[in-house]
Amino acid sequence: MVVTAVVQALLGGIGLAVAGVPVASFLTALMFVLAVAQIGAGPVLLLAVAWLYWSGDPVWGTAMLVWTLIVGSLDNILRPLLIKLGADLPLVLISPASSEGCSPSAWSGYSSGRWCSRSHIPSSQRG
Repeated sequence: MVVTAVVQALLGGIGLAVAGVPVASFLTALMFVLAVAQIGAGPVLLLAVAWLYWSGDPVWGTAMLVWTLIVGSLDNILRPLLIKLGADLPLVLISPASSEGCSPSAWSGYSSGRWCSRSHIPSSQRG
């Protein structure tokens, strides 16, 4: 989890610096914290895309949007590969469990099990 957060934050930070977004180092640290919290670098990068468009730089805004899609997708690619290194399971079984869990609205496979099993049960019936 920390490895994917570092990779996302570093690549996102490189994109911010190249695009000329101010306070890129602070935003990189914020992306790392959000990635560790299972939110990801996407919110910071999307705000940077909006800022680039708003400041009148559509070329860099579009380039940053493409970079945001790449960096945001790394979690779904890198995490299963890292889990595969430590587990003797086929990647086909690891990928769905580590990327989205049981629902597209779940934040991650790690937290979705509890979310899926308890979200539709009335609190009076929970054990």
